[in-house]
Formats: sequence, structure tokens, C-alpha cells
Amino acid sequence: MVQCVLTAGRMRIIVFSSLVLMLSCISFLFPSIASAQTIQSRGQITYTVTDAHGQKHTYKVSQGQDLVVPMGNGKQGFIHYSTSIITVNSKAATSDAQSSASGGCNTVSTTATFQSLVGITVARYTIQQYFCYSGSAITYFPAPGQSWWTAISASFNNNSVSHWKNGSYFGYTRGNYNLTTGVPTPWGPLGGSTCSGWIQLDTFGDGPYANVEASGC
Repeated sequence: MVQCVLTAGRMRIIVFSSLVLMLSCISFLFPSIASAQTIQSRGQITYTVTDAHGQKHTYKVSQGQDLVVPMGNGKQGFIHYSTSIITVNSKAATSDAQSSASGGCNTVSTTATFQSLVGITVARYTIQQYFCYSGSAITYFPAPGQSWWTAISASFNNNSVSHWKNGSYFGYTRGNYNLTTGVPTPWGPLGGSTCSGWIQLDTFGDGPYANVEASGC
């Protein structure tokens, strides 16, 4: 018969080691518990959405996934926000980014898709920004683009897009939209409601990622 004798000191060491091993396993199985709420990775988009009461809400969403928020001010429906980041040139071989090996160029676009309560898409609004960076500075920030689509029961009016830089490291692109929905007529939708809002891309000079701010219906 083999007898195992543990002193109090050795037992504390074994218990402590077992606890560390168990916590490591939990962290491996559920890595988002430790980091997803505090650290933005390159594969995440951070959305800051201002609701109808002026309150800001922050969400972290993986690229390729939509953020869905309900409309406010008594309007029935949802807004889906989606963002795409495309690396055009990771080594910045173009003169746009001063041919820096530490830079690159990206195209970032964000779309607000408007849906009814039953999931019917009535409109989409998209803004797009191309930019280049070198090190941590934005070196090229040309005029942005915007595009939109509506079903027959909706129309956009007086949409606009603008962009500006804050120093050398931050760039902002904002699109303002005015969406009207209602009964389709030859003169446009009538008898419905108007939804005015904006979406904004916040781009940074140290890599291919961006944050999104929005204020919708």
C-alpha cells in the first residue's frame, strides 16, 4: 500500500496551482469575458449611438456583423448599422501615403439600413471614406462619397456628406440624411413620417480600423 502524506504548506501550493489551472481553462473557453468589453481589437467596430433622448450608448461589434437598434420618437422599425474596412494597399506603395513601409491605405464605409417591424427594408444610406496613413499620421484624406437606395414607399431629401481632420492623426466623415416614408404617389411618399439623422466615421492614422458614431430616428 502506498501512503501519500501532504504537509499543510504543500497542500496550499497544490490547491493554489489547481485554482490557477481552472481559471486558465475558463479564460481559454470564454476569452471575451476578459477582454471584449475593454479592448478594441482590429476585428471590432465600436459604435456610439445617440438615442431620441440624447443618451449615448456604446456597442462593440465584430466586423461583418450588424448592429440593430430600434427607432425612437414613436417610430416603428429598426436601423441596422454595418461597417466595412477594406485594405487597399498594406505597404503604401502609392505616393498617397508617402511610400512609407509603416503605412497603408484603406476604404471604410458605413451603411444605415432602415427596416419595418416585419423586417422589410425600406431604405439604405451609405458613406464612404478613402484614406492613407504613415506611422500614426493620416497622410491622404480626399473627399468622401455617399450613396442611397429607397423602396417605392420612401425617399431621401437633401442628403449631404462632409469630412475634416483634427490635427494629423484623426479624420472624421459625416453623412446627414433626411428620410421620408409614406404612401407611394407620383410626387413621392405622402402621409408618412420623416426621419432625420447622421452617421459618422472616425478614422485614425495608426492602422486599418475606425469607430462609428450615429444619431438616428
